[in-house]
Amino acid sequence: ATPPERAGVAEQLSKLSPALRLAVTAPASPPRGAEDVSEEWKKVSDRVLNEWNVVKRRLNTEFPGRADLVLPTRLGNIIRSFEYYPDREYGMDSIALWPRLVASIDKDYAVAVDDAKTSFDFMLNASVLSGLMSVAILVAGLLNPAALVSGARLWAVEVGLFLLLAYCFYRLSMPRAAAWGGMVKGAFDLYRNKLLEALGYGRAPGTRKAERALWEAVSLQMLLGDSGSGQRAPDYSPPAPPPVSACGSPADVTLELTRGFWRGQR
Repeated sequence: ATPPERAGVAEQLSKLSPALRLAVTAPASPPRGAEDVSEEWKKVSDRVLNEWNVVKRRLNTEFPGRADLVLPTRLGNIIRSFEYYPDREYGMDSIALWPRLVASIDKDYAVAVDDAKTSFDFMLNASVLSGLMSVAILVAGLLNPAALVSGARLWAVEVGLFLLLAYCFYRLSMPRAAAWGGMVKGAFDLYRNKLLEALGYGRAPGTRKAERALWEAVSLQMLLGDSGSGQRAPDYSPPAPPPVSACGSPADVTLELTRGFWRGQR
């Protein structure tokens, strides 16, 4: 191979994960039995599968499901990911339904959601305030250069210190945002049927396809109304009837339970 071709191959190999590079660049070994080859291949495939699962988990928790929703920052993508989660899984618009879902969440779970958000808010606010302090010190020094004659080094240290604090708090806010997002996702997973009942639909759909269609119609009606959505949400459904039970005393009494309609004559 020519030098440019070898350089291109090396560049492609550098982009591979360690497990894939091991599988591609491993030196040829002498012929072995079918069992040995199968075992080695299983090890390589397990490594590749584990790495792929890690990538899929990151895509699921740190990025939205559509390319047009991707934001330029990692923190923004984490937040956008759990905002898009209800639509991806159930066809629910999280922005329209979250204020209504809050009323259906148990008190203890709502407190846990607020605690997770408070932790995230603290880290993000600390990052913003540290960045603003750094900018303020920088501008103050530039507007008053005479004061920097004797304290230029201290001025530079203060600017750099607050910039470092802003970056550290920003990094610490990411896992807090992911934890907050996990609680929000759990709220939609656990309490969406309770919200459905509060909206007038007493019976949850029996299939995921029917549930998605119902939530999409309800979300459109809440966002655009009957006239704007172009379609009406399904009619309300009554709650399921309570189960019928009977018991007799003494225990050896024979009971016969019959359900049906009786039509009388006048």
